[in-house]
Amino acid sequence: GVYDFTLSQEPLAVIYSAERADGGTDLHWLDLATEQDGLIYPCPEEERCRGAAISPDGSLLAFERYSVQADTPGPSRVWALDLESGEPFPVGPEGHVSASPLFSPDGLLAYRDSALGAIVLVDPTDGPEPPAFRLFPSELGIVGTWSPDGDHLIFPEIIFPEGLSDEVSFYSHLYRAQVSTGELVDLWRTGFGQVEDAAPVYSPDGRWIAFARKHLEGDLWTLG
Repeated sequence: GVYDFTLSQEPLAVIYSAERADGGTDLHWLDLATEQDGLIYPCPEEERCRGAAISPDGSLLAFERYSVQADTPGPSRVWALDLESGEPFPVGPEGHVSASPLFSPDGLLAYRDSALGAIVLVDPTDGPEPPAFRLFPSELGIVGTWSPDGDHLIFPEIIFPEGLSDEVSFYSHLYRAQVSTGELVDLWRTGFGQVEDAAPVYSPDGRWIAFARKHLEGDLWTLG
């Protein structure tokens, strides 16, 4: 009955979404030190809560929430739960499809907003529906990964350039988004041809990024 899960470092725990008889899912907390397992957020009836992310200080839990009727999922919205008071509040604007919350090391929250076609950055401590202070346009809508210092967000973005071959209609590059300035930098380097770059992960010291690359043309073509 486990729908999905994530890990918390402080305290060391598994936060997981567990299915209910009505088709909904609740959020549970399994403390790996004490082995205590408990319900932390009962999702409303006929709704699913999933994709949990915990803030670095352990005070907030962000997650997706959406309704399910006749096994058909409705639009999702990002919510947050104050773990001290137990009070939930919406993060994504009402009427917008929002998903994939991801906390930065210094407590900022990034999520995907399909209505805006962007990755949105907010300070969730500002309360319900916190205003966006940074938008990074994104067709793919994959939030990506934070740098260890919280100053950059790296995410893949789809490219539709002119002059591609009949076999290749699009590809993707990794972009580095600087939180302080809003600057976007394409990390692709010339000479590598047409590629799909995805799934970036920072090294702990922030000096390296590991990622997946698929070559799309000629003798360099790779399956994945």
